Amino acid sequence: MQQSTMASRLGRGLDVAGDEMGLLRCGEAWWDLEQCAGGTVAPSDRFPVELASLPVLGRGERRARVLCVNLVWSVLAFGLVALGVTALGTDAGYFTKDVASIAGLLPVAGALSQLGILLWCAASSVAGFSALLVRRRDEGRFLGYLCLLSAILALDDAFQLHEKIVPRLLGLDELHLVVLEGSLLAFILLRFSGIALRSSYLFLLGAIVWFAASLLIDRFLSESTFPTWHHLFEDGPKFVGILNWSAYCILVSYSLVGAEARRIPRAPSACEARGA
Repeated sequence: MQQSTMASRLGRGLDVAGDEMGLLRCGEAWWDLEQCAGGTVAPSDRFPVELASLPVLGRGERRARVLCVNLVWSVLAFGLVALGVTALGTDAGYFTKDVASIAGLLPVAGALSQLGILLWCAASSVAGFSALLVRRRDEGRFLGYLCLLSAILALDDAFQLHEKIVPRLLGLDELHLVVLEGSLLAFILLRFSGIALRSSYLFLLGAIVWFAASLLIDRFLSESTFPTWHHLFEDGPKFVGILNWSAYCILVSYSLVGAEARRIPRAPSACEARGA
């Protein structure tokens, strides 16, 4: 009786949380043991058919696949470190240790830049995972492109692609890579304009405005004008732009995944079947 009461409270709590989040609103999909006259309901009887038939992550073949992917990425990372050590003639710590530790700086050095990279990664991860959950092709591709662009921008910030690597390897100016990234964003918005207009696009517009402000300050405001605060004037708007971009990616992912969950048909529960 005590277990039944606890399960009932848990079921009602999850039901309220699901209604508030708007993500998993599957009617009476949550367990509620007290509604069934004296019997425990199996999960497959309470959840929609499509949810009940989803594969379990703990299965052997799925676990083996994940382990193989982890092994491949580990070997690739160690191989790149070994290649860098051989090419530069330095020790492995040059590639594996924290930048502030290598340079002998305080741990807070580059804090705003590090937080920005974390936000890029969060936006990319949320959009990419949500793209796997959304079945409608255009919505899934839209999220996939957001994931790709966020990942590119994260790599750009983390490894200074537009400042150091691209100019040296490809002979392109810093502005060229920025134009390429902007062109990718323009393509995404034009290709999926219907989805973008139905989303929380004010955050997206805010991100574009703040990124543009950062570029203009970088181009036209001399560092000698405000020697102490110049980088705050340049990198501050960029960080606000990253905040807006991450908020947009998370909100649009939340919205599209929630809409997908509400489209899932619900199978009749065991209690409803007995009542019929």
